[in-house]
Amino acid sequence: MNPAMIFAIGQGVSAAGTIMAGIGAKQQSRLDAFNIETEKTLNKTQALQLSRARRQEFDLATASNIATFAAAARDIFADKSVRAFLKRQKETFSEDVNVLANNTYRQNLKMEQEKLATLKRGQNALISSIFNAGATAAEGYVGYQRIKSGIIIA
Repeated sequence: MNPAMIFAIGQGVSAAGTIMAGIGAKQQSRLDAFNIETEKTLNKTQALQLSRARRQEFDLATASNIATFAAAARDIFADKSVRAFLKRQKETFSEDVNVLANNTYRQNLKMEQEKLATLKRGQNALISSIFNAGATAAEGYVGYQRIKSGIIIA
């Protein structure tokens, strides 16, 4: 096989390898984006579980407080201090759940941005690899022509 052909084949293999690397980077970015989406789902599920647990704690504490007030012969409907206490307890529960919901929303928004950036990086890697492969192929063609015509490449 003549040297020009060997050079051309080498450049072709290099160009193909560059494109394969870009395809691999894009596939990896898709996998990473899928993993981020899975984390978002897990995050939502954990927030829901924490919210339900907090609701159970609230219900249990409210029932216990009502029972305690009733045992002390305090009318929960007529006694303003009891009503104020139970109202404040409900407000605290609502605040806790709202903080949890807001934190979850912020975390998931950040994860969504990470996912989109990851997908863009993969797309950019593929596009870059195609341009690099084109440049390698062009270099290969020029080199092939030089070797074929007897011009030495340094």
